[in-house]
Amino acid sequence: LAFALGYLEGALRLLNRCRDDAEHKSEAALLANLRLEGHVAYAECVVKFVREACIPTYAAWLGEVQRASQEALKKGASADPMSATRPAAIQELKR
Repeated sequence: LAFALGYLEGALRLLNRCRDDAEHKSEAALLANLRLEGHVAYAECVVKFVREACIPTYAAWLGEVQRASQEALKKGASADPMSATRPAAIQELKR
C-alpha cells in the first residue's frame, strides 16, 4: 500500500508539472481528467489503509487497555480500595 501511495504521489506531481505545458484544450482536458483519476485513486488507497490497518490496530490496542484497566481496578479494589497507585497505573496504560 505504501508503494501504491508513493507511485500515485509521483504520478500526481508529474501531472501537475504537465498542466502548464498543455497547449490545446483537448490536452488540458485529458490532463485534468488524469489528475482527477489520480486524486481519486490516492483517496481510495488512504481509505483502504485506514480500514485495513489503522482501525484494526487501534481497536486491538483499545481492547487491551480496557482489559488491563478492568483488571487493575479489580485487583486494586480487592487488595486496597484506597490505593494511590491504581490511578497512576491506569494512566500509564492509557498512554
